[in-house]
Amino acid sequence: MAENPLIDARRTILALMQTSDQSRREREAWAALAPSSRRRYQSALRKLRRWTERHAAGAASGPDLLCDFLEAEAAAGRVNGLPIVLSALTFWQRAAGQPLTARDPMVGHCLSRLRRNAPSPRQAAALGAHELARIRATALQPRRGRLGRWEERLEVQLRAQVDVTLCHLASDAGLRRSEAARLEWSDFTEWDDGSGRLRIAPSKGHDEQVVYITPYAVASLRDLRMMQAALDRGTPEFGLMRPARTTGPDIKPFENRALIFRLSAAQIAKRIQQACNQAGLVGPYSGHSGRVGMAQRMVRAGAPLPAVQRQGRWKSPAMPARYTRNEDAGQAARWLA
Repeated sequence: MAENPLIDARRTILALMQTSDQSRREREAWAALAPSSRRRYQSALRKLRRWTERHAAGAASGPDLLCDFLEAEAAAGRVNGLPIVLSALTFWQRAAGQPLTARDPMVGHCLSRLRRNAPSPRQAAALGAHELARIRATALQPRRGRLGRWEERLEVQLRAQVDVTLCHLASDAGLRRSEAARLEWSDFTEWDDGSGRLRIAPSKGHDEQVVYITPYAVASLRDLRMMQAALDRGTPEFGLMRPARTTGPDIKPFENRALIFRLSAAQIAKRIQQACNQAGLVGPYSGHSGRVGMAQRMVRAGAPLPAVQRQGRWKSPAMPARYTRNEDAGQAARWLA
């Protein structure tokens, strides 16, 4: 990324520099990050750089400048994204041997004030048992594409199978959309009792973990694998033929046949939203809905919070406790007449 001639990146809160200018210490730090964390940090630092170039060209680094950035983001309704920007800035400054601007007490007080005054974030709607049943019942209804063309019968079948499998797996394993996008067939194992196990690759500071998935999700995965195999072979009896073109941005996700869903993280979230809309479900459904649904399903079945925490790969019990606060409150029904 080219340097702004008016700005000395070593003296400002700009955090991205040309690769050729990076020390070995910085390169090693970036290489040690998980790919998803690296992308999030780079995106956050680009945002910080662009803002500084527009509003503070030539300004020296300091808490005042960083607080101005936080105020601008809060005014635009982006308070929830501020912690990742501060984490990314701290990461780079530590790697580059620079003063840790984000650790200044004034910056911490500013962030606390902005988060306290911001409206409460809206929790994603849960993908629970009722929602999954509605999605299964409506998945085979044809949809219109972006150009207004109705799906053909075989397109409907493949898309519906992906949607049902994705929603069930997200709700069973509490998948983040980035985790769902990275899943490979080698991560999936069937067990003799009909259930399955899913390996979750390291992400967000977690080591590799293995989680349980229900027999219905296993059966759905089996059907999806059969349909994908027919598509990859172009088997006429299934009517599933590979696209004529083998290059281009829209074909790229299908080049890696090891992936289960062959979708990007953004496409994962969109497919879940579309499946919920088609099922007539009302609420803020998103790529995070599976995690909320998993936590609520387990607590309603009587699971202790540590078991929920492990299945969802949360480091702290705070988030699953928040997702299941209504279910926890309902336990008082045992004693209240």
